Amino acid sequence: MPAEPLYRRVMGREFDRLPPVLRAFHESAHGARGTGVFEVRTGSGPLRRMIAALAGLPQRGKKVRIDLEVEVVDDKEIWSRSFNGRPLISTQWEEDGFLMERMGQATFLFKLRAEGNGMIFEHCGTRIAGIPLSPSMAMRVDARAVARDDGWDLEVKVSAPILGMITSYTGHIVPAP
Repeated sequence: MPAEPLYRRVMGREFDRLPPVLRAFHESAHGARGTGVFEVRTGSGPLRRMIAALAGLPQRGKKVRIDLEVEVVDDKEIWSRSFNGRPLISTQWEEDGFLMERMGQATFLFKLRAEGNGMIFEHCGTRIAGIPLSPSMAMRVDARAVARDDGWDLEVKVSAPILGMITSYTGHIVPAP
């Protein structure tokens, strides 16, 4: 098992600038869990809906329950999300200072930074089956977590060139004790 948790390795000293609730969640050597309620929006039109379905993204809904479990396995984290019982699973790891997140054949590269009372996931690239895609062709994921007293608000937007927004979800996560 690595000496430091994944997000601390990716962020370096900036990790210490995170609000306590986010630091505590991402610091556990054994993983973490949380629950929440989200609003999931999907892009209009059959092509956007087909891409969202093929990618396994959550379905549209106003009060979508999310269950989150993060499992630490060696130097990686397995993120298991369940949106109203529908799973969305990814693997995260550090590579060259980036947070890498793989879902199926797609891998997204992020720079993480503390900002205000939260954390920004800055999209820096997309790979399909390990091959880097041009930004003009690549689906992208942008995300922000903002700490609150009992957890954090999360905003995630998945978009693609020309098509615009494929899926977005916003809501509040409360970590399990």
